[in-house]
Amino acid sequence: ELLVVDDFSPAGTVADVQRMHREADRLFRAQGNQAGRQRMTADANLRPAKPPRGLIQSTGEDVPRGQSLRARLLVSDLPREGPGALNLEKLTGCQADASAGLYAQAMAGFLRWLAPRYEDIRGELKARIGSFRQAAHQSRQHRRLADIVGSLAVGFDHFLIFAQEAGAVTQTEAEGLWARCWAALGE
Repeated sequence: ELLVVDDFSPAGTVADVQRMHREADRLFRAQGNQAGRQRMTADANLRPAKPPRGLIQSTGEDVPRGQSLRARLLVSDLPREGPGALNLEKLTGCQADASAGLYAQAMAGFLRWLAPRYEDIRGELKARIGSFRQAAHQSRQHRRLADIVGSLAVGFDHFLIFAQEAGAVTQTEAEGLWARCWAALGE
């Protein structure tokens, strides 16, 4: 599952900005630690924690504060110009595809494909993430970043398997997409 936090751009009074950063810290730290909040029942017993079961994607003009918190994030800065800048022509095409429901259809198809395989995939998930994490850990980035890269890689790998089985891409195309994805995660 993917939770999108759109446009993280704390503004307002100093207290408002601090409050938004505190809320972001709580959300992203729980995700990074894979820890759910401890809550109590009406009779003062602890309820079982519900750790996050997906990933968070956040957009915005600001990055949450703190070195420890940033180690739990994969931050992608998009320059306004030059290499790596957002291609507005491609973005416009993607927005048209989204408006036409193409991404929703693709995600629905992926979820239908994934559902009967879920238990098998879940059983091998830690090992698969671990192997991608090992490959990603060659960089000098924070150790937690390798976990994020591993999780993203496993998700994309499963999506490519689905896309091949659905006939949306050939094996050669999937291999090319995988190479691009892995290179991008490495950057």
